[in-house]
Amino acid sequence: MAVTRTELAWRAGLLAVALATVAACGPAPSTVPLATPEVSCSDTRFDPPPVLTCGAAVAVATTALPFLHPRIVSIEFAWGGWCPPWARCALIRTTDRGYVIFRFVSGDPLLVNVAIDEMTGAATVTDSEPLPSGG
Repeated sequence: MAVTRTELAWRAGLLAVALATVAACGPAPSTVPLATPEVSCSDTRFDPPPVLTCGAAVAVATTALPFLHPRIVSIEFAWGGWCPPWARCALIRTTDRGYVIFRFVSGDPLLVNVAIDEMTGAATVTDSEPLPSGG
């Protein structure tokens, strides 16, 4: 059972409310509206289409965000496992797992690994950690 469009819309609304709440708790009110974080999805083409989609991965990854995190400036999604830029990693083409990186206005980025649960078919968070330096 995959994440439905209704669930994605609900989670996107929840993220918007969370971002608005965090922004409201900031140091001083601003007359400039906060920009929506840029979302970058890996453009790898799969045939058949991927089981895990960018939208489902980002939506479920938002559940791993710490309470009152800094403002998000960008969100990145890619299939497979994260590989540091300086490392040599085996390229494993998979459509049932991936990772989301949240970059904040301050502090370390957050790496959230996501996968399709084999029992339910839903996207789930497998773990999260600060993105290792250099990432």
